[in-house]
Amino acid sequence: MVKQAKNYGLMSDPDVNPDIRSLQHMLLFGIKGMAAYTDHAAEHDQEDEGNYEFVHRGLAALEDKSLGMNDLLGLVLECGEKNLRAMELLNLGNTGAYGNPVPTKVPLGAKKGKAILVSGHDLIDLEAVLKASQGKGIVVYTHGEMLPSHGYPKLKERFPHFYGHYGTAWQNQKKEFDQFPGAP
Repeated sequence: MVKQAKNYGLMSDPDVNPDIRSLQHMLLFGIKGMAAYTDHAAEHDQEDEGNYEFVHRGLAALEDKSLGMNDLLGLVLECGEKNLRAMELLNLGNTGAYGNPVPTKVPLGAKKGKAILVSGHDLIDLEAVLKASQGKGIVVYTHGEMLPSHGYPKLKERFPHFYGHYGTAWQNQKKEFDQFPGAP
């Protein structure tokens, strides 16, 4: 796959204008983020066909050598709009399932005992971990982007073993997970 990327990826043509390449990368990373949140929203039955259509069109545009900077800039801006729509749908799904978030004090660090650390931003996955660990003497902590999940009242009400937050940002996982006194 690494060899294929060198032949077919965005960096495969050394003669591409760097401004064009930058716009292509912004579009690609924007699509990746939008696709993740669109998927999480779909798990809550919140969907917009326009987001799916844009993923196909945006990815196809990355291979279209006839597109100039204005074309790609338009797609990057549209991708931003689709990202906002994905977040709107995800918010509808999360608040529908777990209530409207409220400011919440969250203990930091880990206490002694059996523990699980959950990272990412998928509240349905977090809920599955909480259900599976319920009543087993296991404390569940969040890491990185999962910190705001503590504000959803239905998660706190249903799962008293949903305790605190450990560590810092997602990019520090490798170092921090090794130091966590439980299962990441």
